[in-house]
Amino acid sequence: MAAISALLGFYYLQDFQNFFLAILIGLSTFFIAAGGYVINDFFDFKVDLINKPNRPLPRKSISMQSALYLSIIFFLVGVSLSLFLDNIYCLTIALINCISLFLYSYYFKKVLLLGNLIVAWNACSTFFYGALANENINNILPLTSFAFVYTLCREWVKTIEDYEGDKLERISTVPVVIGVKNTWILSKITTLLLLPLVFLFNWMDFVPNSLSFFTYLTIVFTFLLLNFNFTSMKEACKIQKYMKFVMIGIIFSYLMYDVGLRIF
Repeated sequence: MAAISALLGFYYLQDFQNFFLAILIGLSTFFIAAGGYVINDFFDFKVDLINKPNRPLPRKSISMQSALYLSIIFFLVGVSLSLFLDNIYCLTIALINCISLFLYSYYFKKVLLLGNLIVAWNACSTFFYGALANENINNILPLTSFAFVYTLCREWVKTIEDYEGDKLERISTVPVVIGVKNTWILSKITTLLLLPLVFLFNWMDFVPNSLSFFTYLTIVFTFLLLNFNFTSMKEACKIQKYMKFVMIGIIFSYLMYDVGLRIF
C-alpha cells in the first residue's frame, strides 16, 4: 500500500511519463516501509510476546539477529534506489523516513503523542514522495492531509489494542496515560475534524464533488464505528483493521477518479 500511495502521488492527474522513474519510486517506498515494519517487530519483541504472540519473532520463525540485518538491508536498498531519482527532496524524505522509523521503534513510540505523529507522517509522506518526483504537490495535497489525520486517529485505536502489553512495559501511549475510554473519545473527535478539512479542499476546488461526497460517507462510517465503546482489546484490533480498509477505499476512489478522467 505504501508503494501504491507513492505511485498515486506521482501519477495522480498527471500525464503518464517516465515509467522507469515510477518503478524506482514504488520499489524505494516498498523497501523503506518493509524495513520499518521489521525494525518495529525487532524492538517490540517483549511487548509482542504478550500482545501478538503469533508474530514471526515471538513464535521464533526468524531470529532476532536475522530480523535486524534484514531491516538494515531493506533501508539501504530503499535509500539506494532513491539516489537514482536525482531529486534531493525525495532523497531527503527517504533518509528522514528511514531514520524516523528506526528512532520510532527504538524510543519515540514510548513518548506520548510523538510516536503517533511520526507514524502519521510516514503514512502521508509516501504521497509526497511520489508527488515531489513529478512536481505534483497541489494535486495530491488533499489526500496527503486526509491520510495524516486519519492515520493519527487509527494509531490511537491501535494503541488501545496494545494497552495491556504497553502498560506492563510502562510505555507512555495515549490509552496508558489518559485511559482507554478517553482514547475512544479522542479518536472520535479527531475523525470529525476531517469533515471541515474535506470541505475546505472542496471549496478550494482541490477535490471534486464526487470524491468529497465519498469521503464524507467514509468519515461518517468511521465515526459511527468508533461510537461502539468496546472495552475488549480484540474489538480494537478489528476496528483498526476496518479503518485500514476505509483508507484503502479512499485511495482506490482517487485512483478510479483518475482512471475515469483518462478514459472518458
